[in-house]
Amino acid sequence: MILFGHRRDEYGFLSNFWSSPFKAEGLTWPTVEHFFQAMKTEDSRIWEVFAGLATPLEAKKMGRKAHLRSDWERVKVEIMMTALRHKFGQNPDLAAKLLATGDEELHEDSPYDKIWGWRNEGKDLLGRCLVQVREEFKRKITRQ
Repeated sequence: MILFGHRRDEYGFLSNFWSSPFKAEGLTWPTVEHFFQAMKTEDSRIWEVFAGLATPLEAKKMGRKAHLRSDWERVKVEIMMTALRHKFGQNPDLAAKLLATGDEELHEDSPYDKIWGWRNEGKDLLGRCLVQVREEFKRKITRQ
């Protein structure tokens, strides 16, 4: 089992706050957090503001104030999957690290996040998404 969070340790790269620039929706996103928070709104003009924020924490704070799109609860996991596919697909060094986790369970060790985190009976959605992306990458490699 691998626990990760916002720490700069061996598995910190699994965090959505990890610097991992990627291109999507016509913009360059510094982190998954920037992209994910921006997608809470369907206004692409606001996306540019999110993409330009200095830190993922600023993006998270702005996302809490965003006018939430009506289908957010239905689409948020797929948006996270899209972000993770871009993060690892466009950063081969991070993809290699993700694959190096083998078949280990991956869990975001947040004591506060009951949706994406694992601790305190959280739903562990981020860990589950990462495992799914890792499996997709494994399948892609075996087909080559």
